[in-house]
Amino acid sequence: MKNLAELAKKNREQQKKETRLKASMIVIMAVLIVAVIAGIIAVSVITAKHEPEPAPSYEPSAQTTSEPAVPVEGEALTLYLQSGYYTAGVDIPSGTYDLEVICGNGYVTSDNYEFGYISESMGTYDDGYSRAFLGMILNDGNTLKIDGVTLKLTSTDASTAPLAGREPWAEEGYTLVSGNYKAGRDFPAGVYDIFYSSGGNGYVDLTNEDESIFDYYMIGTDPEWDTQAVYHVNLPDKTEISIGNVQVDIYPSGLIQPDYYTPIEAPAETPAE
Repeated sequence: MKNLAELAKKNREQQKKETRLKASMIVIMAVLIVAVIAGIIAVSVITAKHEPEPAPSYEPSAQTTSEPAVPVEGEALTLYLQSGYYTAGVDIPSGTYDLEVICGNGYVTSDNYEFGYISESMGTYDDGYSRAFLGMILNDGNTLKIDGVTLKLTSTDASTAPLAGREPWAEEGYTLVSGNYKAGRDFPAGVYDIFYSSGGNGYVDLTNEDESIFDYYMIGTDPEWDTQAVYHVNLPDKTEISIGNVQVDIYPSGLIQPDYYTPIEAPAETPAE
């Protein structure tokens, strides 16, 4: 009888141990589940979209045309270009161009690294900036990059072939206030036109993971250094966009067809106080 009592006692103690072990496991599992949920929430907060506001619906004005224009054979061609990327045969005709500064200060480059390319600081400042550049050659497929300066381009041999133009790949744009964004997360990746909206003087800084994009644009109302438009900017997936002190509207390239043929005048100088 004594042995049976001891055996029963041992069984009860073993059951208590198993019960305590199960309770401990339940507590541990609960803690782990809570930790996982908290981690998911934290990651969701970190990677959450900013949900930028839709940009205002664009209404064509005198500054736009419905489709790209082409030069008339035998006549000189004159273009007026602000900051951006312009591909010969797509946005502007190929040809040999003379460049003249209208306003601003910045940098102008082309990617045809043979005779006829340009890599020049251009602007209205006398120290270190050129006001003109002669004999820039753009062949079909070459891209001209303009940063911070508004230019008048003249050509006597521009191609009269129809331009490919840019088809809009989406039907809406976005308004971006100061902050940090990622293409593909906060809005679709793609090629955009960027327009100053409000805020005075600020910047738009663009970088991506492989550093193939590293652009910085001063955007605002200062006629010496700021630009009010940047055309055909490629924002592939995961491109980081930092905006400071300014609000901009971005539209898919091709949704708003710019007019490169209407003269742009330099802003009037502010009288000295």
